Parts: sequence; structure tokens; C-alpha cells
Amino acid sequence: MVKSEWNIPKIEDLLRRIYRDRLELAAEYVVSEAKLRCPVDTGRLRDSINYQVEFEGNKMTASIGTNVTYGVYVELGTHKVGARPYLRPALLENIPNIKKILGAK
Repeated sequence: MVKSEWNIPKIEDLLRRIYRDRLELAAEYVVSEAKLRCPVDTGRLRDSINYQVEFEGNKMTASIGTNVTYGVYVELGTHKVGARPYLRPALLENIPNIKKILGAK
């Protein structure tokens, strides 16, 4: 008979790494889609779009955005200039693709 040992911490660590890798792939996909949609003048805003994966206990989240201060005004518009969304459409129009990357149905 073959004896098998279950090392739960190692299995949990492996699953976390797999999910983190998939989450990063999904985030990279959304970033690339946002860069395609981003209006370009100097390219500074487009080049600043990035992601960050964060861990809190068993929860992982990916944040996608920009640190350029005017990015929010381009996305949402102002009273003088209309919105030119690039982040929200990159996410919302690609939900089926993101689910595939994450392995969700």
C-alpha cells in the first residue's frame, strides 16, 4: 500500500501561489486593455497605469489604476471636459476574459 501524507500548509501555499499568479495575469490583462483605451497626449497617463496585488489574511485583491493626479478627471470628466473612460471599460468589457484567466465559470 502507498502511504500518502497530506501537508496542508504546503497545499495551502501552493494554492495561494496559483491564485496569486492568475490574479496577476488578470490584472496585467486589464492594465493592457486600459492602456489601449487611454487617451494619449504626452503618454504620461497611459504609462502610469499599473496594478498592485495585496494580501489580507486569505483574501487577495488586485488594484488597478494610476498615480497621475489628473487620471480621475480623464476617467470621470469635469464640468468643463467630458469623461473619457479607460479604466472602467477595460474591466467591465472584459469580465468574461477575466473569469477565464481566473478559472471561474
